[in-house]
Amino acid sequence: MNWLPVSLLLLVACGKTTVETGEPATTPPTTTPPPTTEPIDDTDGDGVADVYDCAPTDARVYAGAHEFCDGLDNDCDSFVDETFDLDADGFFAADEADCRAAGIGLDCDDSDGLVNPLGVEVCDGVDNDCSGFVDDARDADGDGFGACEECDDGDPFIFPGQLEAHDGIDNDCSGLADEPWDGDGDGWSPVMGDCNDYDPYNSPGTPEICDGRDNDCDAIADEDFDLDLDGFTTCQGDCDDDNDAVRPDAEEICDDLDTDCDGVIQDRLDEDADGTDICAGDCDDLAPTVHVGAADTCNDVDDDCDGVADEDVGCWDCTTNGDRLYCEATTNWEAAVDLCDVFGGSLAVITSAEENTEIGDFAKSIGGSNPPQWWIGLGDAAVEGTYEWIDGTPLGFTGWASGQPNDVAGTANCVETNLNARTQATGQWNDESCTVNNPFVCELP
Repeated sequence: MNWLPVSLLLLVACGKTTVETGEPATTPPTTTPPPTTEPIDDTDGDGVADVYDCAPTDARVYAGAHEFCDGLDNDCDSFVDETFDLDADGFFAADEADCRAAGIGLDCDDSDGLVNPLGVEVCDGVDNDCSGFVDDARDADGDGFGACEECDDGDPFIFPGQLEAHDGIDNDCSGLADEPWDGDGDGWSPVMGDCNDYDPYNSPGTPEICDGRDNDCDAIADEDFDLDLDGFTTCQGDCDDDNDAVRPDAEEICDDLDTDCDGVIQDRLDEDADGTDICAGDCDDLAPTVHVGAADTCNDVDDDCDGVADEDVGCWDCTTNGDRLYCEATTNWEAAVDLCDVFGGSLAVITSAEENTEIGDFAKSIGGSNPPQWWIGLGDAAVEGTYEWIDGTPLGFTGWASGQPNDVAGTANCVETNLNARTQATGQWNDESCTVNNPFVCELP
C-alpha cells in the first residue's frame, strides 16, 4: 500500500495541485452554469399552456378570454354564451353580429323570460312573441280590428260595432250573444237553447233544482231528484228516493217503514180500533167486527179472517147422509173445497157406479122439483184434459153425461154431477167453469 506524503495531502486539501515533478499546478477559472428549464407546450398559441387551457387546440377559448355569442365557452368558466341569455329562456339577444338565433329567432327582450320567439302574445302592450308587432296588431281577419281590439280575429264578420245576429254568437264583441233576443237577460236566447226566455232561472246553464220545472232546459224536469224512478221526486214528497216501494201513493204495509211518506210508520194499522191490526192478521181493518178471533156469522164475510167465509155448517143448509154432507147453499168450486176442509172432510171423491148413483139420487131427493148440479171433487185445472180427484185418487170410474166433457176453450175446469137430474138421469157428470155457484157434496172421514 502506497501512502502519500503529508505535505501532499495538505496541498490537496487547500485546493492546489502539484505534481511529483515539483512544478507549480495551474487552477482553471471559476464560472456559474445557466438554470435548467423545460420547453412550454401551447398548441393553439393563445398564451396559455395546454395543461391550463380548457380547449388547447382553439385559440378562441382560454381562461380570461372575452365571452362571445358563438356557442363556445370562450372564458373556460363552464358556461356557454352566458352573458347573451340573461333571462335564461333559451333565446339569445341580438347584442352582437355573430349571436346565435338557435334556428328560431333572437330574443327581443333578454330581461323577460316570457318574451321570446316562442312567447304567447297577450294584450299587454308588449311584443311577447318577438314578431315585431305589439299585441298582434296585424288584424289577421282584415276587419279593421287587431286581436286585442276584438273577440275573434279569425272571423272578419265579428268585431266591435258589428250588428248582432240571432245566431248564438257574440257578433259585436259585447260579451253577450244574441242580447236583443234574450228576453230574460240570463245570457241565453231561444236559438241558444233557452227553453223559457221569460224566466232567468231557466236556461242550459242553470243547475237543476227540485221545483217541478226544467231548469237546465234538457226537456226533463227534476231529473236528479227521482233516483229510484218511482214517479215521485223528493220535492213531491218522496221520503226515500233510494226505495221505489216508498212513495206518497204507496199503501202502508207491515215493514217498519213509512211506506206512504206521511211521517208515521204503519199508521194504517188497526184503523177500525177492533184491537187487531193488519200486521196481526186483521183481514179488513175498516170493519171492527172482522178480525182474528171474531165469531163467524152467516153473512158471506170471513169474520174471523181464517180465509173462509161462513164456515159454520148451519150457514150452508147442509144435510148429513151417512159419511157425506150435502150443502144446498151455493158457492164456487174453490170455496166449496175450503168449506169441506173446514167441515173436516173434502169434496166428494167417487170411485164406483154404486157410489155415483147413491150421491146423485140423494142430491136429487133434497133438491126439490128442479134439482141443480152439485160440485164434486174432480177437475182438470192442472193439465187441460187430464182430470184428477182432489185427494190424488186416480181417475178410474167416470160418469160423464153424453157428449161430456166438452170444454174446448179450456175454461171449464171443474166437474159437477146430476146434469140431467130433472129428467130422472142422476149421477151424470159435466165440466163447468169453477166460478159458477153450485151446491156441493162433502165427504167426511
